[in-house]
Amino acid sequence: MGQIFHACAYDTEERTRCTVDADKFDGNCYSYSGAVMTMHYLLRQKPYRIMWGGNYVELDRHLKYFPSFEDLLGLSTYYHNFDEFENLENKKVYDKIKFIEASSKLWKRIDVGIETLKESFKCDNYYSVKYSGYLVNHTQELAIDLVDYYEKSKGIKRSGLIKDGTSVPEQVGIS
Repeated sequence: MGQIFHACAYDTEERTRCTVDADKFDGNCYSYSGAVMTMHYLLRQKPYRIMWGGNYVELDRHLKYFPSFEDLLGLSTYYHNFDEFENLENKKVYDKIKFIEASSKLWKRIDVGIETLKESFKCDNYYSVKYSGYLVNHTQELAIDLVDYYEKSKGIKRSGLIKDGTSVPEQVGIS
């Protein structure tokens, strides 16, 4: 069936968050999907923390892999269902689960409308968001040159049919 993801942008100081259901990552996370465009838009406003969180994270078994305060806050932006757990008090990660549960109620929601995204990215005129500048991961002290990223993100698409019905592949940038 496949894991369903949530795209989350959040500011831990202001306690603001924007969470968008992104569905399956491989089929719905391209530059003009609603989730990716929303994250691109918000990152152009300020340096939000970004998390793509999946629904296969079984908190009672996997929380040990989320050691940081910021990670737990990221989980709290989209994880709201704690009824599925039994004997929470006996779990080693009980304190983390209670923290996520309490934090999930404190976020101020940011809504980014589709019209805002269309205007910001000129969707009627372009087929991809502009890849320029750098995406900086402050936590890991990494920077991604978006032009280089785009150039290395090539895919194959069907561009037309030859008379015998076979397609001619054309190399294009992923959008």
